[in-house]
Amino acid sequence: MKKIAILTFALFVSVNASSQTKTNIASADSSSPKKLDSLHFAVFYFYRAFVPKMVAPIKKVPIYVDDSLVYNLKANTLVAVKIFKEGKHNVCVDKDGETTIVSKIKFGNEYFYKCAIVPGLWGGKPTIETVTVKVGKEETGILKDE
Repeated sequence: MKKIAILTFALFVSVNASSQTKTNIASADSSSPKKLDSLHFAVFYFYRAFVPKMVAPIKKVPIYVDDSLVYNLKANTLVAVKIFKEGKHNVCVDKDGETTIVSKIKFGNEYFYKCAIVPGLWGGKPTIETVTVKVGKEETGILKDE
């Protein structure tokens, strides 16, 4: 019994450390002093709002950009994805494309997508919605005295 408790604690610490590392890497990318106007890419930010670890859904949200799996988003994480092609891009959180959002991308802009799991009978269904840059920065903590 003692071994199980120790293994569970070690697993919790390692998972928590890896999710914090990914969040910090994505956040550090967004707080650079450069203006995005002169860059030749756009940035998609995908995040899941804060939920206490004890009640956070274990299920991950698969993020697809133009039918390619980009990331499996866990609870309480933020991921930045650079897009190097202007024009229309399809963003969805399921293989079937039922949740597709078509975004027209321009270089130098930031786009925020809030992902969630809606509780359901068989483990929940992933959802995605676009939010404004201001709301996205406030909810993710990127906005710091700007």
